[in-house]
Amino acid sequence: MRYTIRRPLAAVAAAALTMGGTSGLVAGSAQAGDAIQISQWASWGQPCGTYLCLYYSPGLWNASWRPAHYVDKDLSGNKFYDSGYFGSAGKGQVVNDNAASAGNRSTNCLLIIWRDKNLMGYGNFLHPGWSGDFIEHSPAVYHLRNAGSSVDMLTCN
Repeated sequence: MRYTIRRPLAAVAAAALTMGGTSGLVAGSAQAGDAIQISQWASWGQPCGTYLCLYYSPGLWNASWRPAHYVDKDLSGNKFYDSGYFGSAGKGQVVNDNAASAGNRSTNCLLIIWRDKNLMGYGNFLHPGWSGDFIEHSPAVYHLRNAGSSVDMLTCN
């Protein structure tokens, strides 16, 4: 099942996403872009412990990064730090185009990781309370492993 979500209709998006499904369409704020769901396992025990974290390696392993805000339109100014739990590979590396997995520990926010800066292009998304590894296979447009450039938390109250 696929969904079309438009940013101004955040409440409708939240209701639609709670209905389930394995993939979805998400419209970006400036340029239409698609995002595919990567929710694979519950996120409540993610190592960095905040509402949103990106990790250097698959499976929420190694160095992590957490944003200061719900939106970061350019990840190139951020660096991974040592989460202290599951290794430190990637510590000090720039987050932009280096993340392999993400966790969304929020209870009501849809997390979208976009391929391009300024919340544009194709993306991968996580439902509230879920984690997953970025797509690294076909279709190539959704391949975000080591290719994510911006993040956005939608439908937050």
